[in-house]
Amino acid sequence: ATGNSLTPGHYACSGGAAGTFLIEIVDGSSYVDRAGTRGSYSLDGDNIDFASGSLAGYYARVLGHGKFGLSSEAARSFSVVCNRK
Repeated sequence: ATGNSLTPGHYACSGGAAGTFLIEIVDGSSYVDRAGTRGSYSLDGDNIDFASGSLAGYYARVLGHGKFGLSSEAARSFSVVCNRK
């Protein structure tokens, strides 16, 4: 583990067919999507495990400070990148 974390705040996610959408990282274990649906997540090193909510089942990884990637399948590259606003 590198000690990376998701800094709480609003993230603009863009790329792919999804267009641009907002995700709010509330704290170290929960997030809220653009529809106001709350979900939970946990971090395993740089890997983000979305356990519930609209992002459940997506693969995600912390890419740097205030930045993470989302993909519908395990991949080295991410079709959607979220940046803290």
